Amino acid sequence: MATTFRTRLRGDTAFLVIDGDLDIAARETLAATLRDLEQYAPETLVVDVTAVPFADCSGLRELDRSRRRVEATGRRFRIRDADPALVRVARLAQYVELAETMTSGAPSRRNIAHVRARVGATSHSSKAESAQRRT
Repeated sequence: MATTFRTRLRGDTAFLVIDGDLDIAARETLAATLRDLEQYAPETLVVDVTAVPFADCSGLRELDRSRRRVEATGRRFRIRDADPALVRVARLAQYVELAETMTSGAPSRRNIAHVRARVGATSHSSKAESAQRRT
């Protein structure tokens, strides 16, 4: 399955939503998409990686290059809904500043729903309801 990139502008914020792997196969499209968004000179560039199950160094490198270009002009670069594993990979690959731009704290509802869909998990209340139905 090919990685998809969806963009949108809202006010002074540009959004990039990525669905799929950030690897060598997606690198060129990722780089071009980020550069296109940067040309709008938004105050904030937000990259949503909720649906990114895998990233290698080539994908992280393109994200970091964009971060550097955006921050060099005094604007903000944020990565939203990064899986903790992606944050660890970024740190291990020495992209510490990139890792610091990744959302910290509790994951969004969208991220939780996506993860549950990926792993087929159910909520605790659903499990309790199932147990009650069996009795």
